[in-house]
Amino acid sequence: MSVLALDIGGTNLRSMVLDSSLDGYDTIFPGGERPTLCKVERGSDGTLDITAVGSVVQGYIKAGRAKPGVAEIEAIGVSIAGTVDRSRRVVVRAMNLGLTEVELARMLEHAAGVPVVLETDSFAAGLAEARLGSGRGYDPVLFLTIGTGIGHAVICAGEVLRGARSGASVFGHICVEPNGVECYCGRRGCLCMYASGPGVAALARSAGYDSDGESVSRAARKGESWALAVVAQADMYLARALAGALSLINPARVVIGGGAFPPDAERFMRLQALVAERVHPSVEPIEIVPGRFPERASLVGAGLMAEDLVSGKERGEHG
Repeated sequence: MSVLALDIGGTNLRSMVLDSSLDGYDTIFPGGERPTLCKVERGSDGTLDITAVGSVVQGYIKAGRAKPGVAEIEAIGVSIAGTVDRSRRVVVRAMNLGLTEVELARMLEHAAGVPVVLETDSFAAGLAEARLGSGRGYDPVLFLTIGTGIGHAVICAGEVLRGARSGASVFGHICVEPNGVECYCGRRGCLCMYASGPGVAALARSAGYDSDGESVSRAARKGESWALAVVAQADMYLARALAGALSLINPARVVIGGGAFPPDAERFMRLQALVAERVHPSVEPIEIVPGRFPERASLVGAGLMAEDLVSGKERGEHG
């Protein structure tokens, strides 16, 4: 079975063709194990250029049909940085892409001529980690993705908990500092303003260091005291939010991925200790581990959903 996975972020569009018959979900083209990456095209008003995304999809469909020995793409899975209503197959809100109430799945189906399944990026990534990654064999799993923002997914009995209005993905907007820094969502004190990549950079600036989040993490791994202090402050806020989540959900394992939280063993141990200080003993033992797919979890998840669509596991109307 061959499916196309797309991940639409605020800056980049990543794509992979996945074949479940290949060991490890390697790409079958255009070659290599890394996803194809291109800039997200935007219209004159700054919104996502859906026509450009459709052209990318059409290119893959055409390439697949022209490549001897490659199974034709049967379905497309799309993960997007925004809130998705799965029942209506609509992007309800994607602030970074300027989308509100957009029937993206239907539009891409029209361009591609194959079924499309649409999902919030953190939900797709969480599904990948729960089924094939660091959460495999654990139930329930709490997945966090920490990058430009902070998203999450709860996977219980193999299913993603989406919430009543598909809003159970915004871990980064848990308030950790009442009357704190104003967030882009319009509220104050959200976790993402302190523990995301930009949040860590802001903490560094407030301490007198002009560094981005990646530079802070790199300096902390080298043992530089100022960077360690910044990371410790960010992790304190993260632990504050995680403690509340663990008390509510009591997951068997917490999996953290994303470019702004590298798989540093010492940092994971410190975070686990910080959380343990803040939760009731009945929640323990606490396991907080790095994800298996730090760069492509949402893509693998989108591919899994596309396979489910082909095999009939996906619920709802498509096409």
